[in-house]
Amino acid sequence: MKHEDEDRLEDALGEFRRPPQLDREGLWQRIDGALQRRRRVRRAIVWTSAMAAALVLGVLVGRLGPDRIPPRPAPTAVSPYHAVLASTLGEAILVLEDFDPSTATPATSARARHTLANVRLLMELSKERDSSTAALLADLELVLAQAVYAMEAPSPGGGARVAQTVRQRGLAARLKGAAPRTGPGAMPMGI
Repeated sequence: MKHEDEDRLEDALGEFRRPPQLDREGLWQRIDGALQRRRRVRRAIVWTSAMAAALVLGVLVGRLGPDRIPPRPAPTAVSPYHAVLASTLGEAILVLEDFDPSTATPATSARARHTLANVRLLMELSKERDSSTAALLADLELVLAQAVYAMEAPSPGGGARVAQTVRQRGLAARLKGAAPRTGPGAMPMGI
């Protein structure tokens, strides 16, 4: 009797949870149909977007017209001093934002040294031109000298000293506010 029960149990287990037959052709037809619908929707979106953009452009051109387009402002010349000052202050911002003596490489150290040299040259030129810029450059010289020293002769607390000096002197905000503009609307030559 045990033998018959075991045979029935094996037959029942063989039929239990048997996956249904898969209609492969029907499945591929449904997938292909969904892909075609998706392609049609994408084409419709692209065409609609292109037509909307053309319409907006047409309205703008129609409203402005050739007689309503404002003239471009005449470019103003920037003195070499202001161009070098803007470039140097921008470099100083980058050096101080990326400053980490523990990850300093010879390239970052050379960049800081180059910026320090430009600051020292600009200090001499700015003494006669603008006392506030001269004061900013003096503070910047101190911080860049500390940064170069911290990169080339690492010591514990070197980076913290530089960060403390930047905070004490409010250098980050002063640098961002002092960089002269060199684009349209910049200072005219000779100022």
